[in-house]
Amino acid sequence: MNAIGYLRDRLQRLLPLVGATSPNPAELDDDTLISQDPLGRVADAFQAMLEHQRANAEALHIAYAEISEVLNTVDAAIIVTDDTMRIDMYNEQAKRLLLGDGSQVIGNNFFTWIKGCPYKASQDKLKKLIKQGQRATHTEFVIEDDYYDVTVTPHRRPEWACR
Repeated sequence: MNAIGYLRDRLQRLLPLVGATSPNPAELDDDTLISQDPLGRVADAFQAMLEHQRANAEALHIAYAEISEVLNTVDAAIIVTDDTMRIDMYNEQAKRLLLGDGSQVIGNNFFTWIKGCPYKASQDKLKKLIKQGQRATHTEFVIEDDYYDVTVTPHRRPEWACR
């Protein structure tokens, strides 16, 4: 395969990745293909996508930090989980009262990480409330002989869940 054939082959694979249509080989002669700098256009498109991804990641990092600050001002333990009870986020009160040192908690099951895992009846009650998809309070949630009131409020929209 010659250099022009190689260039055409790579363009046929790269251009759809950046949302562009591949040039019809019958419509472009070799000189026109090279003069339009299609590989440069693909590189520019990838650069723009990377910049957009970096900006989104920075915005998400800032939003997470802001939410953490708000949660830490509340004088109650707050643990945010997904629908399978994996921990997405928690505040300082939750760390102090329920999670111990809090190391490596994110992404793990709520019932595994709280100090003195609650009795099976408490776990089953919370799981049932979460599946119902409605806000509900479970009183007398027992952890190490301490009683807590636990309020479960599911995400109103699944796309808001932290993943």
